[in-house]
Amino acid sequence: MFYKKRSKKAAVRWCAMICVSTLQAEDTKPVDFISLGTQPGPPPAFHFNIKINADKPITQVDIGIKFLDAGGKVVDQTTYVWQNIVKSQRQPIEKGKTYEDNSPLLSGATKAEAKLLRVHFKDGTDWEASAK
Repeated sequence: MFYKKRSKKAAVRWCAMICVSTLQAEDTKPVDFISLGTQPGPPPAFHFNIKINADKPITQVDIGIKFLDAGGKVVDQTTYVWQNIVKSQRQPIEKGKTYEDNSPLLSGATKAEAKLLRVHFKDGTDWEASAK
């Protein structure tokens, strides 16, 4: 194996470049989740967009949803599983596309708060959203 001896300074610079590029890759979100709030009905629904940034094929996006009543009290809290199902058929989730979705509110809820939880990839790996 060919090995080029580096000075200590060059080795530190090289390591720093590798570390920074790794951090930048990890900081890139595989999807952008945009909650667009509640849409009037009937039935009332929460509306959101998902923009796909990942190179790896995605199978599912998990969204955490809190359903609230008129007083702001939590009616229910759940995980919404988005899989790009159109007319009862699961469709591919393609890089660069933005997908729009409306989902009905639960009975007794007047609005919903939603946030991205995780992304599942076709190769079996997952990406977890930070708790920030």
